[in-house]
Amino acid sequence: MIERTIYESQFIKLFFEKLDLQTDYCILRGYEKLPQTTGNDIDIMISRCNPDEIEKIIEELGWIWIKKHDEDGFLSYVCWGMYDNTIAHIQLDFWTELRWRGLRWANSDLIMNSRRKYNDFWIAGEGSEAYITCLKELFGRGCIKKKYYNHIQRLVNDKQEEFIENGIEILGEKLVLQILENILKNNFINIDKLAGKIKRKLMKSNYPVYVKESLRRCKKYCTKCLRPRGKLLAFVGPDGSGKTTIINAVQQSMEGLFSDSKVFHMRYNILPELKTGMGISSMNGKITAADEESDHKEETKRSFLSKFASWVIVIYYTVEFVIGNIWIYKLKKDDTLILYDRYYYDYFWQPTTRDLIFPCRHFLIKLVSKPDLLIHLNAKAEDVYLRKKELKIAEIKKQNEYIERLASEMDNTITINTSGKELIQVEKETIEMCIERIKILF
Repeated sequence: MIERTIYESQFIKLFFEKLDLQTDYCILRGYEKLPQTTGNDIDIMISRCNPDEIEKIIEELGWIWIKKHDEDGFLSYVCWGMYDNTIAHIQLDFWTELRWRGLRWANSDLIMNSRRKYNDFWIAGEGSEAYITCLKELFGRGCIKKKYYNHIQRLVNDKQEEFIENGIEILGEKLVLQILENILKNNFINIDKLAGKIKRKLMKSNYPVYVKESLRRCKKYCTKCLRPRGKLLAFVGPDGSGKTTIINAVQQSMEGLFSDSKVFHMRYNILPELKTGMGISSMNGKITAADEESDHKEETKRSFLSKFASWVIVIYYTVEFVIGNIWIYKLKKDDTLILYDRYYYDYFWQPTTRDLIFPCRHFLIKLVSKPDLLIHLNAKAEDVYLRKKELKIAEIKKQNEYIERLASEMDNTITINTSGKELIQVEKETIEMCIERIKILF
């Protein structure tokens, strides 16, 4: 269970007050300590589904949202609230029908008629909740989690008739009584063994629907392969612009919107690190630029060998990023949020490589996976220098110039001005802008 902040608890309370005015609802499980505590998401059955009304309620409460799923009988939203000192988020899952492969496995009307008041919320009746929990676990995981055993048994003890009534029309009396008997005997392993039998029973009840849904799922999988749902977000900016801190905030806030998240730093580590020992960037360490405090300082002349070595390094790690394209595709196909601190583009503004490869950027950019969003953390050189004094102000200004040139040429760039702002303000602004763009990409 997750302990909610005061902002999330307040949102939950007000949201359900407003929802109750629009439609009948009942929370299916995880309601014991609402609004303070819930699971990762809140499962809600509603008598009628109007996405516009749900979205209006969320917006009236000052929160923003992304629709995560919109399927027959199921609607899911991830919602965010931006407050002075925190970023709150909640996932709301709505059902009008409980289905498996398009086949109805519970009586929605009976569930709504059995609902009861718990504190200030409507929740499913005891027998209905036990039935729903058992079958959701069997369809989703293939077995019932041990943590539910005592809870299900307690619910069923006083509401056996309600439990039977939920499934007798769909599964038949014999199968429902088998499930009930094993619950009363605390023999949940036997219920797990009935999962296949339950699915076959549903398939036989309406085989054409099962075939149609299976074909739809196959089409959905093909679509996912062609247009993966995962997203690649690359963060760019000089050292000290706050990339690592912002990435951590985005990763935490986007929890629930994607199945998983992964953070890369500088490179994939697919190929062995290339150590030159010549003070040339290997994308795995800091680069110390020449002292450029004076505007009249003559440019340092580089030997052919120095330029050649830099190109070898760039080509070497370009190969790694090209190989990494396959990894990125697989992660995106698996609905993963990929966050990249110092992406391949970092070569375009580092002292030893920028003048050599920046003119070739249009060609090189095509070789690596294009980020869905390029987040440019734009900070004044003087502010960056105060945070990290590893580079001189003149060098930071130079890097900013190159970063701004690249960012202005990309059509997927979000620019966040970080100068003179509190960290939480930058985090909120970044997350809000990412949500706005991801909402369109979804």
